[in-house]
Amino acid sequence: SVVIEISDGTYHLEEALLFDALDGRSGNSTVTYKSAENATVVLSGGYLVKGTWECVDEKEYFKLKLPSSAPLDKIKHVRNLYINGDRATRARSKNITIEGVYKNNQGNYDGVYLDCSQIAKINDISVAELNQLVRWKDHYYKVVDKKNLDGKCYLKIKNFNWAHTQSYSFAPSHYMPFSNYERGVMTDWYFENTLDFLDKPNEWFYDYKHAVLYYYPKKGENLKTASVIIPVLNEL
Repeated sequence: SVVIEISDGTYHLEEALLFDALDGRSGNSTVTYKSAENATVVLSGGYLVKGTWECVDEKEYFKLKLPSSAPLDKIKHVRNLYINGDRATRARSKNITIEGVYKNNQGNYDGVYLDCSQIAKINDISVAELNQLVRWKDHYYKVVDKKNLDGKCYLKIKNFNWAHTQSYSFAPSHYMPFSNYERGVMTDWYFENTLDFLDKPNEWFYDYKHAVLYYYPKKGENLKTASVIIPVLNEL
């Protein structure tokens, strides 16, 4: 039998661990993986952010350009960031009111509309995600286009289907909600992931188009020594 001891430390995995027959032994012989004596071993599926944080003119937050060695393809749509082990908050707007849904020329639901004044602050809506809270669930919608008409903004949503996403308030009448209050104007909506809403400590925004991470540190937090982790793997 073989015993493999792993030294003290945190190991950031680029791919999930995979063991097959070649890692085993024959007969009654075994292979054991364990931490070395008095060692603390952590296997992490996150990317340890490396680089230099820079000040942003007239702002309280900082920015960091991720190196080309970072797993940029895997973190394009990241929704979580951990600072010193604590989950930070992705930059978000106040709650907004969605007034209804609209259909395309083929008669299919295409997106939602709202008063343009609610999103006037957003400069680049293509990086934003629209989040809805319903039945203890988070529904994220990717905005792919915006059109203005008579003071209303029509937001086209990628892969949009109210019935399938359980957004009951504007679903067809035959798709019955759990109760009547789930129909009508919905207010439990907000935008996430735009630099325009990065205005509170512990908030962050990732500009995947330019691989730049922004973070508003908490009072007393030192980014020079902070451990900043972006989740990458869904399983170890």
